[in-house]
Amino acid sequence: MKKVKITAVRRKEYRELSEIYENPIENACDIRLGTEWMSENGEKPDGLCDFAWGSMVISLLRFHAAKEIFTTDG
Repeated sequence: MKKVKITAVRRKEYRELSEIYENPIENACDIRLGTEWMSENGEKPDGLCDFAWGSMVISLLRFHAAKEIFTTDG
């Protein structure tokens, strides 16, 4: 069982993009800096909002895809 600790170190809001592409939601993700969660086996931790989790998953996928593209054997 793999565990990963997630800590909120930055919070960004892009209201202009939310207004264009999302249904208007006030305070879509109420995260406080310093809050910590534990993810087990790649599962979304309880209490972590879907928007933040989705952003992390997309970032991880992009990182691993780039790593495979730019990794060479020798």
